[in-house]
Amino acid sequence: MARSAKKAAVSTVPETRGPDIARPPQPKRYKASKDELLQLYREMLLIRRFEERAGQLYGLGLIGGFSTSTSVRKRSRSGFSRR
Repeated sequence: MARSAKKAAVSTVPETRGPDIARPPQPKRYKASKDELLQLYREMLLIRRFEERAGQLYGLGLIGGFSTSTSVRKRSRSGFSRR
């Protein structure tokens, strides 16, 4: 396809967003008890420890497959790294 044809094709595409599109309502905040918060925190720590250990074992070649650690992705997204 020629460059002029590509530009023409791009410019004829209708805009998908506009001021008339309604936004979804804000989600309601979940009010967790102290016990629920502690349980969620424990689960988060367990998942994080598992991912870190799995990443170490993958790096050593002791487990195969494809490994991407979500904590690494979170740190790279936020620009934070402990190393």
